[in-house]
Amino acid sequence: MWKQLMMRPVLGLALLCLRGLSQETDPTAMLRAAGDIKSAIEQNSLTIAAEKAEKLDDAVQARYRAWLVRDAAERVKDVLAWLPPDTEAFWVDQRAFVVDGRGLAEALSKDFTKAYCVDRIAVLSDGRFLHILDKQTVRLVMAATRGLAALPEDRSVPSVMTADQDVVYFYFLAKPVDAPPPDEMLEGRPAWRGTARVRSGFRTTDPAHEDVNWFVLARPDLLVLTNRKALAGELLGRMSRPASNRALKADLPEWRFVDPASPMWGLRHYSPRSKPAQGQHGCEAARLPEPNCEAIGMTFQFGGPAGLRITYLSDAKPQGLSEGMMPFTLHLVRPGVWEIDPKSQQEGQFPLDFAMSMLGFGMYQ
Repeated sequence: MWKQLMMRPVLGLALLCLRGLSQETDPTAMLRAAGDIKSAIEQNSLTIAAEKAEKLDDAVQARYRAWLVRDAAERVKDVLAWLPPDTEAFWVDQRAFVVDGRGLAEALSKDFTKAYCVDRIAVLSDGRFLHILDKQTVRLVMAATRGLAALPEDRSVPSVMTADQDVVYFYFLAKPVDAPPPDEMLEGRPAWRGTARVRSGFRTTDPAHEDVNWFVLARPDLLVLTNRKALAGELLGRMSRPASNRALKADLPEWRFVDPASPMWGLRHYSPRSKPAQGQHGCEAARLPEPNCEAIGMTFQFGGPAGLRITYLSDAKPQGLSEGMMPFTLHLVRPGVWEIDPKSQQEGQFPLDFAMSMLGFGMYQ
C-alpha cells in the first residue's frame, strides 16, 4: 500500500511531462528519471527516491514555466499592435504566477514585484475580481500608460498612479476563466465595472476619489483591465481590426537597450507633455525620476542575472543619484546614454519602485 501511495506523484509527474510540454522537454529523459524513482521505491530506497523525485519536480516545474511563456514575443507584438499609437510606456512581466487571494499579502511580501501586477485587482470592488481569478495561473502580464504629465517638484518617490493618466493591463491566463455574468457588453465582449477609493496624485495630502475601472474578457484566456471605458473600446476595436500604427514604434532608440529575455522589462518614450518645459524645475539637469527637457526615453530590466538595470537616454547628466541615501551608481555608456544600477542588488524594493516611477507607474492606493 505504501509503495502505491508513493507511486502516485511519480506517475503524475510523468504524465505532466508528456502533456503539452513535448516541444519544451525531452520526454524520454523525464520518463527515464521517473523509472529510476520507481526502481528506488521498489528497492525500499525511499531517501534516494525522494531526492530523485525532488530533482525531477524541479526540472518539470522549470520546463512548465518556460512552456507558459513560450509565446511571449508574439504576445508582445500583439499587444503593441492593439495599444493606441500615443502610448508612452510599456512593461512586461513574463514570470508566471498563481493568484492566491487568501495568501496575497504574504506572497507580495516575498515577491514585491507582483504588486505592480495585482495591486489594482486586489482593491477594486473590495477584492471581487481577485476572488474571480483566485487559483488562476497568470502566465504573462503586460501594462501600458499614456497621458503622463511632468511630475510636480514636491512629488513623493516612489509615487502613486495619477488620476489623469490612462492605464491598461493585459492578463494572459493559462486556461479560460470562469467569469460571472457581465455588467454589460463592450464590442461584443463581457465587461465588469470595478471601483475603489484611491489617492489622486503624487502628494500624501492629495484627496482620495472614487476611481472607476473596467475589466473586459477580450478572449477566454485574456483579461484586460483599464481605468478608461473609452480606451477599452478602442483596444477591442484594434483587436478586431488590426491597424498599422502600433504603439512605441520599432525604430525608437529605446528598443536597442531592451532585453526581452529578462523576466521583467519595460521602456518609455517621453512625450513633450511628460517633460518639464523651458525654465521649469529640472529642465536643464534631470532629478530623476523626472526627466529633463531634452530626455528621449528610458528602459529597465529586472530579475535576470544582471538584476535591476535602468538605461536613461539624455544628453544631460542626471543629478542626485549618488547623493545621500540614493542607492544607485551612474555610468555614461556612450554620449547621451546613461546606465543606472543599484549599488547593491540587495537594496530591496526601493530601486524597482524608482525604476517603475521613471516608467510612469506607481502603486494603486
